[in-house]
Amino acid sequence: MSNSINDIMGFYFDSNTFTLGAKSCISSAQQKIIDNATNRQRTIARHCAAAEEKQPNQSTIDAAYRKFKNGYTKLNAEDYSSREIRALIYCLHKFENDTMVSTFAKVLDKQWRNRFFNGLLYFLLSCWDITGSNRLQMIIDVFQRQLKTYNGKRDKYLLLKQNARFLTLNGAELLGMTLRKMDVGQTKSCSIFSAPSVFFGLSSNNIDFQYYSKVITSYFGRNAIEKLDMLKDVLESHNYDATPKRIIPAMIIQNKDIVNEANQEYLRSIAVKMIGNPELASKWSLRNGSPEENSNLQEARQILNEWLKRKFISIFFEKCMHEPARQKYWLEHIDLIEDLEIWTTPFTMSILKQDKRIADMLITKVYVLDNEKKVDKSALIMSVGNYYFIEFSDVGCLYIYRKNSIYGSQIASKRFFYFDEIKRMKVETIQSFYVEKQEGKIDHHKGWEGTLEKWMERHRVIQNIW
Repeated sequence: MSNSINDIMGFYFDSNTFTLGAKSCISSAQQKIIDNATNRQRTIARHCAAAEEKQPNQSTIDAAYRKFKNGYTKLNAEDYSSREIRALIYCLHKFENDTMVSTFAKVLDKQWRNRFFNGLLYFLLSCWDITGSNRLQMIIDVFQRQLKTYNGKRDKYLLLKQNARFLTLNGAELLGMTLRKMDVGQTKSCSIFSAPSVFFGLSSNNIDFQYYSKVITSYFGRNAIEKLDMLKDVLESHNYDATPKRIIPAMIIQNKDIVNEANQEYLRSIAVKMIGNPELASKWSLRNGSPEENSNLQEARQILNEWLKRKFISIFFEKCMHEPARQKYWLEHIDLIEDLEIWTTPFTMSILKQDKRIADMLITKVYVLDNEKKVDKSALIMSVGNYYFIEFSDVGCLYIYRKNSIYGSQIASKRFFYFDEIKRMKVETIQSFYVEKQEGKIDHHKGWEGTLEKWMERHRVIQNIW
């Protein structure tokens, strides 16, 4: 008789049988429900850990700011509650001087709460560009000190601690370079879009904060001509007008002698859309920009205007008439031309509107003489020093008027209705052997270019421009 425990207790079973039974006690449908619920819980927990806190209401912020502004010179940090300090974080951008900021930094250190990380991160990201470097450094110092000593377990704060190097004065540029290395070889996907969640634990990947201006500039650098589509997408999502003014001018300067006309045209169209018409100097300036950034803006504006002048001259001699020799001459002397306009008929205007190269700039460069419906004629009016040079689309002459003359004043006013008002038949002809006349016309006979250059030299036109 067996004395084993199984015999005594009457247990006769195979352990494998119980294992199989345990595995089959929950159906596959029930297991799927459990897995889905678990995944939802994990997602909620992750979002809660990364969620940006709700800002205090405006009345709380205003009250805290009034109290601090009136008493910061004789401050006792303990006079401010955690609620008031948190409200003050959200009006840091209103602080009027460095003393206010340095005093508040001391309050933060003395009355620190970990929840202040959220508000300070929001301030740094949203006011990075408009805050003076001294004030920004004071807030960064507090932020860095508190991150360094943080020993809690919240994932978001641990992630900020891990990536603290990106929240220093040069941190945005460093993040841009880091992302660029991550994306080597990429021409479509861009890790800038995921940076907010990946590096700062934010629940949404909004890149419209000022901080990302320097990130984007560092990421694309000067030579991103092969990534123009990606750049356009990033700038549209970023939607901060200072960023195109930082990156596009540098690209234009780097590619000023670009051979690929399609790339030049695409870069020009992005510049006009993101920054504005280069003829408007006010659009091409950066209030908080460095001297180098504003210098780049001015240089790029000049390059862009030259591209536009070349484009309109080419189109005039291609669409309004066909005269390769005159086109070649003016393109070779583009530096003489400060500005230009095309005056044309309603019919020719309809043709020009079909040319995508200039469609977005027609309104500023091309004017229509509505009364000239029965003629096929156009005029290219070029501003050269103190003179207007006018080329007409029909075979004839180059007309030259002083800007301060009766004819010149009429052109400047744009108050003429027929081409004959500016194509005066009584104007004297400038001859190669006699170039003393201050105004006149030069026949487009062989050697007209030499006559024009003698005239310009005699009247110091080139000297006055250069």
